[in-house]
Amino acid sequence: MKLSPSIFKAYDVRGKYPGEINEDVALLLGKALGLRWMGGEIIVGYDARVSSPELAEALTKGIRAAAPESTVTSVGLITTPMLTYLIHSRGAKAGVVVTASHNPKEYNGFKAVEGHGTAWITGTDMQKLIAQLL
Repeated sequence: MKLSPSIFKAYDVRGKYPGEINEDVALLLGKALGLRWMGGEIIVGYDARVSSPELAEALTKGIRAAAPESTVTSVGLITTPMLTYLIHSRGAKAGVVVTASHNPKEYNGFKAVEGHGTAWITGTDMQKLIAQLL
């Protein structure tokens, strides 16, 4: 699978759906993050974009495939601040929200946080994690 380097941003991964960001990218990212976060609870949520539920489902599938001992909690429609709150309040290991933030509706992406909701994973770090699988 060829990934566009432009999808890897300073604090997240995002691009146009479905050309740059799609279910295959979500599955691959889920596997990469699952390997990083083996064990513990991982929270997955998504924003109100039409493509977000399907991307969250593929992401969750990837996490579960790579880290079957982890508990993946799908929380549905949430905001990014809600994700960090849930991770911190539940003592979860990490979490991901499917969102393209302020970008137009044809975009989507992923923001990942760990350390009980305190440390965002950069797009560059996510790119390195995915590269290990390719």
